[in-house]
Amino acid sequence: AARSLTTSSTVWTPRKTVKDRTGKNIVFVDGVRTPFLTSGSDYQKLMPHQLASHSLLHLMKKTGVPRELVEYIIYGTVIQEVKTSNIGREAALSAGFSDKTPSHTVTMACISSNAGMTTGIGLIAAGAYDVIVAGGVEMMSDVPIRHSRKMRALMLRANKAKTLGQKLQLLSTIRPDFFVPELPAVAEFSSGETMGHSADRLAASFKVTRDEQDKYALRSHTLAQEATNKGYLTDIVPFKLPGSDKVVEKDNGIRVAPLEKLASLKPAFVKPHGTVTAANASFLVGAIDLNKFNNWGGSLSIGHPFAATGRRHDRGTSPGWTGQLIDPRLQNRFLTNIVFFFLFLFGYIFLNITLLGIQGRY
Repeated sequence: AARSLTTSSTVWTPRKTVKDRTGKNIVFVDGVRTPFLTSGSDYQKLMPHQLASHSLLHLMKKTGVPRELVEYIIYGTVIQEVKTSNIGREAALSAGFSDKTPSHTVTMACISSNAGMTTGIGLIAAGAYDVIVAGGVEMMSDVPIRHSRKMRALMLRANKAKTLGQKLQLLSTIRPDFFVPELPAVAEFSSGETMGHSADRLAASFKVTRDEQDKYALRSHTLAQEATNKGYLTDIVPFKLPGSDKVVEKDNGIRVAPLEKLASLKPAFVKPHGTVTAANASFLVGAIDLNKFNNWGGSLSIGHPFAATGRRHDRGTSPGWTGQLIDPRLQNRFLTNIVFFFLFLFGYIFLNITLLGIQGRY
C-alpha cells in the first residue's frame, strides 16, 4: 500500500536550539497505496515488486509527473524476497523507469518505509536531488522458509562431491531433523522478544487496560469501515490480479465486531494475563505505500500545489534493551518528547496553513 510522511533526527531537540542547515522547504506532493490485504488472501501468488511497480505506475499517473523527472527511488521493506533483494530497483524497472534512475532499498523494522522517506528527504535537503519517490512494500503471504542449517550445509558439500562414493557417504549422514524447515522468526534478533510481547509490556507500563485497548481497536475498525463506505480512502489504487478478472479495490482486514466478542479472545502473546489479542493487534498484510517528495522550487516548476512541507523531521528511539518499542525506564522522557513533537507539529502545520492563506490572497 502507499502512504507515509516524515523526516529525521536521532534525538528530539526543541526547535529553538536547532539551526536550519539548508533552509529548503521539502514538499510532500502526493501518495498512493494498494489495498491492505491479510496474508494468504488475494496477493498470495504475487511477488512484492509487482505491488511496488503497480503503485509506481499509478503515482506517476495521479501526479502527471513524467518519469524522466524522478531522480531517485527508495523503498523500505522488512522481510526480503531473495530474488529481488533491491526491490526498489526491480519495481522501478518493471514500472518502465530508466535503468539510469538510481534506486535502493532500506530496512528498519516497522518503520522501513518511513526510513526510506527520511532518506529521500535528506538527499533533497543535501542538494543531491530535487524529485524523489519513496515508500515501502511488504508481502507476508510468501515469506522465505529455508531448509535447516544442517541440510544447507549438506547441499553445499554435495556440490564438491565428485565420485559416487563421496555422494553416498554424504547421503548416509542425513538425519530426520535435517528436514525440519526454518521459519522466519517474528522475534527481534537482539532481544529475542516479539513485537506483540513488547506491546503487551508497553501497555502495562502505561496502565492501558484490556478494555481500553479493545474499545480503541473497535473504534479504529469502525472508522476504517466508515471511511471505506464513504469513499474517503482516495489514495487506494485498485489492483487487478494477474491471470484473473478479479480487481482488488479495498482493504480486507477491517473487522467491526461486538465489543463482547473482542473481550472473549484470549491473550496472544503474554499468557494468561496479557492484554494484546488477535482482535486489538494489527494483522499481517501484503501492501505497498508510496510517496513523492521534492523541494519547493521543484514543486512549483512541475505545477503542483504545496501538499505538505517541512524542513525538519524527528524520529525518537529508545536506547534501552528491555523492549522493542520503548524502555519502561524512559516513560517520562518519552511522554515529554511526544508532547514536544505534537506541539511542534501543530505549530508548524498552522504556520504553513497561514502562509498558504497569505499566498492565496496575492
